[in-house]
Amino acid sequence: MTTATRRHPSRIARLAKSTLAASALAIVTFATVAPAYAQDVRAAQKSAAGYTFDVAIPPKFLAVVTDPTKAGYNTITGPTVIGGKTYNVSSTRIAWVDDQWNNNIDNGRFAFARGNQVEGAWFQSFDKTDPGFADFVTRMKAIAERSDKWYYVTLTYLTPQGATVTSDYLPQPSPLPTELHAGENAGGLKLRQRIVQLSNVTAPGAWFPGVRVPQDIAQVRQAMLDYGNQQRLNPRFRAANDAKVATNLDLSQPTRPASVVSKEGKAEPVYAQPDMKLDDRYNNAAQWFAEALAAGKGHIHQYPAGTWTDPKGIQVTMTEAWDRAKYFGITGDLDAYEIAAPGWAAGDMPWGWMKSDTHYRWYFGVDGTYPLIGYGAAQSADGKWHYVGLADRDVPKP
Repeated sequence: MTTATRRHPSRIARLAKSTLAASALAIVTFATVAPAYAQDVRAAQKSAAGYTFDVAIPPKFLAVVTDPTKAGYNTITGPTVIGGKTYNVSSTRIAWVDDQWNNNIDNGRFAFARGNQVEGAWFQSFDKTDPGFADFVTRMKAIAERSDKWYYVTLTYLTPQGATVTSDYLPQPSPLPTELHAGENAGGLKLRQRIVQLSNVTAPGAWFPGVRVPQDIAQVRQAMLDYGNQQRLNPRFRAANDAKVATNLDLSQPTRPASVVSKEGKAEPVYAQPDMKLDDRYNNAAQWFAEALAAGKGHIHQYPAGTWTDPKGIQVTMTEAWDRAKYFGITGDLDAYEIAAPGWAAGDMPWGWMKSDTHYRWYFGVDGTYPLIGYGAAQSADGKWHYVGLADRDVPKP
């Protein structure tokens, strides 16, 4: 909590006027998601309306990964609703390696994996004469994650209830970024890739119907935290992004400017910002509002409906950032600092905030320090991502 506490409704209002605009959502031409039918299992292929299941998975490959004796390698995540239809969901992670014994997917060879740990040296086989073998292998190689000599792919199977293969669609997964953003180093690119990769596996939101959230939201938040803590140290980060203010903030240097001039023309002091830390209370408050934005219920930094009925049936006020912070257990005189980015592509935050002329402050120690933060991320039905950050501003004593 703060050592010098004050509340800033005006700060929230000022930020509301400068919430980051939406950017185009990237598209890809294939997906790793497949609906599991007894005889007809297909991978998702992009169409004008989304992804339709028109790339067959070889039947002998399917027989191996769904073999009941291999059940320990299948992760069941429970039912989900897509397009008004209910599916049972499970997934399998596979791996292969380029070695002298040709234990690679080109030869119909793979191993089961958990994370990036291969389960022993027991390679499975499926028949190269299977229908669709060549197309399937091409797609697996295109989307595989590489670690040293190993390649990894997670396949998700949807078992539909009363649906047909060609009539169901899935949201478009985002391709992994391959180019450095301005001011970013290789470590930053790797973290953005991780955020995107994690965001391609979603689950229903906790607070609002019809929205999706990363299934492993904790790891998404950790990657966002690491990105901010690491990339703010890059020399000339803001100057490289053509920022108009605070371009002389180079945290790689032992000294820092006493102040910077804000977009509004105000001189704001610069403090030594320690590495930020995640706090579940801030995470939950940020997540709630991210889901509200994704559901079309939020507007910039406000919840226009004012009150919300919580899971216990209690009417609570959620209009402003400090209302939401209070609901999720942040007590005391909170100096709430909220940043929002509705309608962006997966992985665009926190880079987009850090390079902006309005939302960069907490990463660089401008106008205070921000030791505790929280992140929220939610996907709307159109596939766009809505990000929210929440922090408590602290003004260190002289």
